Amino acid sequence: MLAADLKLDEAGQQLSQKFKVARTKATLGLIALERLCILIPLEDTEDPVNVIATLAAFTNPHDPWTTIAAASISWSLLGEYGSAHPEDRSLVALSGDILERFVKPSFSKTKTPAITSAGRKDLHPVKQPYFDPSTFDKAAKPWKYKDVSAITVLNWVVQQYKPSDCSTIEAHFPLLIPAILSLIDDESLPYKAQGCKILYRLLSPLAEAKYDILKRTNLDSVFGDAITPCLLYLPTLTPEDQSIYLLQAAYPAIFSIIRTRFPSSPPSKQLYHPAPSQRKREEQESQSRTNALTRVLRQSIISSYHHISSPHPSEDTYISSFPHPQISTLLLNQLTIAMSELGVDTVKHLQEIIPILTSTLTNPFGTAYLPLLVAATECMQQLILSAWPRVWRWRAELLAGVCGCWLHVEEDWEDIKKSDDEQEDKKSQGPLELKETLKKCVQVLKAVLEEAGDDDETSMDTDAEFKELADGDIRLRELFE
Repeated sequence: MLAADLKLDEAGQQLSQKFKVARTKATLGLIALERLCILIPLEDTEDPVNVIATLAAFTNPHDPWTTIAAASISWSLLGEYGSAHPEDRSLVALSGDILERFVKPSFSKTKTPAITSAGRKDLHPVKQPYFDPSTFDKAAKPWKYKDVSAITVLNWVVQQYKPSDCSTIEAHFPLLIPAILSLIDDESLPYKAQGCKILYRLLSPLAEAKYDILKRTNLDSVFGDAITPCLLYLPTLTPEDQSIYLLQAAYPAIFSIIRTRFPSSPPSKQLYHPAPSQRKREEQESQSRTNALTRVLRQSIISSYHHISSPHPSEDTYISSFPHPQISTLLLNQLTIAMSELGVDTVKHLQEIIPILTSTLTNPFGTAYLPLLVAATECMQQLILSAWPRVWRWRAELLAGVCGCWLHVEEDWEDIKKSDDEQEDKKSQGPLELKETLKKCVQVLKAVLEEAGDDDETSMDTDAEFKELADGDIRLRELFE
């Protein structure tokens, strides 16, 4: 368990205590090394790669063997070396040797059946037994039980990559991919999260450079198969804080896979006239991208939201239930990202998404956790922007959700003003921010409806509809100003 990544339990505290002497020694050693580097430059040492790898092992101040001072010295020395050397001796140029000598040996005994030794997808994988005894074999995971600093070194190497280093990253794939998959496939949740974070950092420069390595290697399916189970670690089987920690790492990783695999949207048809065969390939790519995003939206985000909450009231009550509001908020934030990526294809999912948002916004107890309502409002705003061609059909449901939320906030606002609490200003800040978000959502909806009203089929008097709502309850007038 990575003690610093989650709240320290009793075992984590024992681990931290175990490394107490090691932290002191490491800090003193790095201070001495910093002084020595003034006399002897790092590149003039007998084995510069070894020194750089050693410094990289202390770059995470949250590791139990590292202190803030030690991490600061390590980053300072590595930064000085990186800025003083040309490309042939840069940190990225040396990262291959670092991976080969200090990362690969620690992960070489861990099985990764989904890929070949060259870091490519295994098209003919050997069927694995349902129960693998090596899962609990400490000798098969030196990176977890012995050479624990290998993960920190791996993470540091990945942080050095830039969009201009794509060819170097591809050359390092045989060294990087087995290690990352070993982390994601581990049974311990903190290591899964660490693997997801490292994968996200690895793919970010590739996506920015629109590099097509995932398309050529079919590794997107390998990564997707590894990360998708991480999205199912939900309460009550998984403690809420651990679930949040993993989901915060897994969702950015799964979206980065899709962005890297499908680096750009098809060009505009008005400005681009490819051959029929090229047009067909582009349409297939676009459809594959949509399918990938749809799977995340429906099978992960929406299903998880229904699992950890009850957005639809049960038979014996009319009130929705959100027992895990922090996870519900996280999932709504991911839903916003998914709709942004899907664009107009969001219209296919309106009948599943809108009831979730309206039931969340109209929950009378929603004001007990305002970030959930803010996330739902921002999600509704993105839905309006993405699914604008069909929003006019759902305007009644959308306005019902926004107005219901506004009225609940107004009720709480009255209670705050009546109280003599010295913290009144602090308590009022959250409701004020939510009200501004709701007003912005209404403004976006009005703009979209007015645009749609120009069509004879969707003709409507938006101002009249909004005025009717405002006249129905004086508290709504500010919302529709």
